[in-house]
Amino acid sequence: MIKSLRVIPSSVLIATLVFGCDSSKEIELYEMKTIFRSSVESSRLLRNKLKVEICDTIPFSWDSVIVIPAFTPSEQISKLEIINSDDLNGVLTNFLSDEGNRILAFIEDSRVIRISVIPSKFVDLNTLVKPGNYIAILPKEEFCERLYFHNVNDTTVIASVQP
Repeated sequence: MIKSLRVIPSSVLIATLVFGCDSSKEIELYEMKTIFRSSVESSRLLRNKLKVEICDTIPFSWDSVIVIPAFTPSEQISKLEIINSDDLNGVLTNFLSDEGNRILAFIEDSRVIRISVIPSKFVDLNTLVKPGNYIAILPKEEFCERLYFHNVNDTTVIASVQP
């Protein structure tokens, strides 16, 4: 259960969700909409595939990212090999009930350290999840070097990881 919500002023909104008194269980909310918005708009203008250059703008260290679509069952999160899957499930209950939200959960040393809520109106991240799976786990290198946005039409941009 979330006991408090602290807002830390910065150029990018970061809110810390605190679970109990143990600071090792903090998962921060990292705002990426503005970062994604510029890539999405560029993809729409070019009407083509666009390599997304966002990793240089992420100001924290991380190893991999989990793409979590709306309505992902908590049992699927619990199966992940991460230290704080219960804490992640607690945070996600606030966001995954909205079908318009997709979550990026950033992992460092087998622990989720930050999440970002990405509205599907910006980009469809479900395309990163393979059919039959609930979630996708992408190593940082793969996410940073091979993430592309594709303009499908004037209103839809989808994400993909290119070989």
